[in-house]
Amino acid sequence: MVLNRRISWKEIWAWEPARTSFLLKAAYDILPSPVNQVRWKISDCDKCLCGAKGTLKHILPNCPLALKECYTWRHNQVLGVSAKAFEGKTKRINGLWLF
Repeated sequence: MVLNRRISWKEIWAWEPARTSFLLKAAYDILPSPVNQVRWKISDCDKCLCGAKGTLKHILPNCPLALKECYTWRHNQVLGVSAKAFEGKTKRINGLWLF
């Protein structure tokens, strides 16, 4: 399900330049995907690591290998935040028991 969201120019100008650059390049299909690398004569292979044709349309929303990496990264980020919060709480609780 896609959420309807309006992004203001103020928000866009506040983004990191790398994020803005990535989004613009993705929108205009000029990221260095395998298909584009063949088009630009940088590579001879237009296949994704999973074996499908390496277009942005495949890699960003559909590639099982790329999605697995995204899910793993997100999972690790959530665990990191949880561990940090838990560590802070345990230090605070343990500090109460010092005599």
